[in-house]
Amino acid sequence: METLPRDKVLDLDLAMENGLLCETLMAQKKYAEAEQYAKKKLALEESLLHSDDAVLVHSLTLIGDCEIQQEQFAGAEPFYKRASEIARLQKFPTLGNLLLTLARTEAQLKEFSKAETYKQQALAVKHKANQVEFAENMRRLGVAFMRKQQWAEADACYQEAAEILASIHQDSSPTMAMLTANRGRLCYRQEQYAQAEILYQKAMSMIKTTNRPVNKEVWNGMAEVLEKEGKTDQASKLREQLKATASDVAKPVPH
Repeated sequence: METLPRDKVLDLDLAMENGLLCETLMAQKKYAEAEQYAKKKLALEESLLHSDDAVLVHSLTLIGDCEIQQEQFAGAEPFYKRASEIARLQKFPTLGNLLLTLARTEAQLKEFSKAETYKQQALAVKHKANQVEFAENMRRLGVAFMRKQQWAEADACYQEAAEILASIHQDSSPTMAMLTANRGRLCYRQEQYAQAEILYQKAMSMIKTTNRPVNKEVWNGMAEVLEKEGKTDQASKLREQLKATASDVAKPVPH
């Protein structure tokens, strides 16, 4: 194994520090500033390593994530694409998740045929990925399709994610709850309010059974459905319950 000169080792250490700074700033939602550190990290690594080195995947993904958070989808696309190409070459088990992220980016750009192609490529390697993470990324792809009014494509993603979660006995998990709420939102967007109410009710029951803090998006979504159905009293009560529960969640837990 080749030993790197001391100056190159120091450069790699600096690259790692830039990566940590990037992640810290991302946690603070300072994405533009974080991206600069991610790009410094990538530049250092590219000066020291082969163009298809596995280490580069992390830097490329960080840059793509920063671009996505700033809604710069066209800017994110080449970084995710290169990351997935290296991950494929290096046989990363996370390749499927990268491909789904790339598909989501293409969907945001209204490149729906490309998004579907990457989705199918991801499904071909899904068995190698962490199944919960894969299902969550499939759910997010469905949301991207839904926001662009690609109803059938969104529903297919939600169905695929649901099947994956059911296959690993995650039927009442937080991810399944959010997925069920997304399916309710899909019905709501298509003015199928009765079906939307059923799905939101199911999502709310999952949140209770998993003993997690109430998800504001799910409860508000249910309230909106009830309002569309003319059930304004129920909607008002639900919003009041949401406020009360949010207050309870915010209280410190006694020791």
